Amino acid sequence: KEDEDDVDLLACACYVAAHANPDIDVEDVRREIDACAALVRRRLDADVDARFPLRTIKTISRAWSTDLGFKGNVENYYEVENSCVDDVLRRKVGIPITLCLMYMEIAKRVGVDMVDVGIPGHLLCRPLAEGMEVLVDPFNQGDVLFIEEVEDILSKNSLFGEGGKVQIERSFLQETKIRKKAFLTRMLVNLKSIYFAREDYERALQITEYMMACNP
Repeated sequence: KEDEDDVDLLACACYVAAHANPDIDVEDVRREIDACAALVRRRLDADVDARFPLRTIKTISRAWSTDLGFKGNVENYYEVENSCVDDVLRRKVGIPITLCLMYMEIAKRVGVDMVDVGIPGHLLCRPLAEGMEVLVDPFNQGDVLFIEEVEDILSKNSLFGEGGKVQIERSFLQETKIRKKAFLTRMLVNLKSIYFAREDYERALQITEYMMACNP
């Protein structure tokens, strides 16, 4: 659909997960995220400085990693479960895209709207608060990074830096909405690659059909 405003991204992610977990219940997933957000809200309410936008983000990230225990699944990055939101909620590990979705859903419930930001080889998210030029890395303990820090990290990576300074195009700061079709497509591409690597062509075909439905 061209107008994505009425697309429920979390529900769509649950439908993707249903290919592996057919008993998944969207409302159960919502309730689990609500419970996570309630814990974050308690931490925010206890922080007298949480009214400041940057402090709010840092408090959310502290709750994300310390209280909720979310982290990137570095050891088993290519497990299918990392792409299934119900498994991510249960195990508290995932890959950048599913962890970004969880982080953004939790943040939304405590009054912080965010969008995803793709950088080479990774996915981050950023708050939409005016003047907030920071990025959050849910895969790495919810690290809060200034854009210059991300540029430095990419510059030091030989795959992207090529010996020079990487500069991130600031136009992404104009994005005010999650591009939901692109987000879901990225999630499906990850799954398709996993199944191809496993030579599970039946599952790969199933995911390809999902991709075609997402991009008719």
